[in-house]
Amino acid sequence: MVYNQFKPLAFVVIFALFFSKALGTPDVNLEIQNLKTTVSQLNNVILNHNDKLVELYSHLKQHEITISVLQNDLQQKHAATTSGSVYIRWGRKDCPSNGTDIVYTGMGAGGHYGNIGRNANPLCIPHDPEVGQKNTDGAYGAVFGMEYQTNSFGKHMKGKDVPCAVCRTERPTFLMIPGHTQCKDGWTKEYSGHLMSGHYAHAGSSNYLCVDGAPDSLVNGTHNALSGYLLYGVVSYCTPLHCLPYKHNTLFNCVVCSK
Repeated sequence: MVYNQFKPLAFVVIFALFFSKALGTPDVNLEIQNLKTTVSQLNNVILNHNDKLVELYSHLKQHEITISVLQNDLQQKHAATTSGSVYIRWGRKDCPSNGTDIVYTGMGAGGHYGNIGRNANPLCIPHDPEVGQKNTDGAYGAVFGMEYQTNSFGKHMKGKDVPCAVCRTERPTFLMIPGHTQCKDGWTKEYSGHLMSGHYAHAGSSNYLCVDGAPDSLVNGTHNALSGYLLYGVVSYCTPLHCLPYKHNTLFNCVVCSK
């Protein structure tokens, strides 16, 4: 390394001084010995610097590894904060304990089941609204509470108000699979439960919701109001639905998965 670079120069210096002293100084051997001592000292200095360079190079490599680890960690944290998805867990006041964060808890709501103009899309409205101004127009949409209209999925649940929780997962994609209680390979199960919707004979349209298999209810709700967004169990109806594998008049399960 550095020593090898200075080695030829050292020999040149020795020979130059040797011939110079040989021409003008009688004590040539003493001068040669002094030169050897000087060169030896220089070699030791060079070797010491060489060892320090090797040590510094080793430290540099260690720092590069540390920086690489920190960069990877930062990228993972950045990806976790810039990606992800949000879904509503119907029928519960909490989110699954699988690394999912709760955004807020609320209550299920939507249009009245008897209104043909109601929006099919239900809402999870928070318990702490920022109330808007008073309506002075005769034309408006309307939001009512949401109620269970069956005891199939919980004792004495019929007529009780439906809670909900808005949950965030770091996994960017989620979907609801009707007719399943488990996710496909490679997917993470958020929760499973029962498929519910509005009554098939009601005028207002509705969406299919996956309500948690261990449903809860709101304590201070307006029970048995029989108005608003009503939820019923969803059954398979053969012809034209293919049976088998489905069976007539059996309730649909569901599962919400993320990846």
